[in-house]
Amino acid sequence: EKAASILSSHDPPVILAKVDANDEANKELASAFEIRGFPTLKILRNGGKSIEEYKGPREADGIVKYLKKQSGSVSAEIKSVEDASSLIVDK
Repeated sequence: EKAASILSSHDPPVILAKVDANDEANKELASAFEIRGFPTLKILRNGGKSIEEYKGPREADGIVKYLKKQSGSVSAEIKSVEDASSLIVDK
């Protein structure tokens, strides 16, 4: 919930949704996404056309950092050694 709150104000917003896969109403959804263990985190992109298992940190700050990186630009302009160093350190 903490990560969802932080990411909802990100530009563009990153939406985190919680689904109780044990609830009978969600069994079909759990089956479609092959949810077998709990907790399971999935990353959906392009309206659900691209789905991957989330394997990053499980605490709020780690989730926020990971998803901000995922939603950011795929490239960065490097103008100095410091810029390059900060990109390498963040990996």
